[in-house]
Amino acid sequence: GAVVRIELAAGQPVTPDRVVHPGERGFLAAVLEPGYRAVSVPVNATTGIAGFIFPGDWVDVLLTMRVKSDDEDGNAETRYFSQTMHADIRVLAIDQSVENVDGKPSPAKTATLQVTPKQAEQVAIALTMGDLSLSLRSLARDDQRSAPGKPKQRSYTLDMDVYHMLGDPRLFGKSKGKGPQVFVLRGDKAEKAKF
Repeated sequence: GAVVRIELAAGQPVTPDRVVHPGERGFLAAVLEPGYRAVSVPVNATTGIAGFIFPGDWVDVLLTMRVKSDDEDGNAETRYFSQTMHADIRVLAIDQSVENVDGKPSPAKTATLQVTPKQAEQVAIALTMGDLSLSLRSLARDDQRSAPGKPKQRSYTLDMDVYHMLGDPRLFGKSKGKGPQVFVLRGDKAEKAKF
């Protein structure tokens, strides 16, 4: 399980000062690929796939946000949406231990991910905007996958895509708006455009 601190040439002896073991200082920097950064995101039993994410796994990072907007009557309403922010992200470390002192499993609270410098900035902003969760990818790697970190196409889901009772007058009253409508999202604000 050890990783070399510096590249070794053929025939060089492998001594303890040239390798680093898991849990020792410098291990994370040694397993991090050149040009990448390590960022940590908070997880729990739900956002961390119930403890089934381990170092070496690949995940997608999802952002879920609340957006405040006004409905067609001018009343404030809260809307929700979720999007795949980054795809094919390598998990470097997870702070979960199978057994603690009491003999009970200790669920993870933090996952450390390998990202590009730009993705590190995006994760930092996303942590203040909403909640992040991880979606575990299959070990059977897809040869046609996109470049690490970039979804093949932008993907998001609005709250209206999850529930189908929108427009039912028993729940929402009769809609005064006639004709097609479009929701316009700008940063953290949403507007409804009517045609």
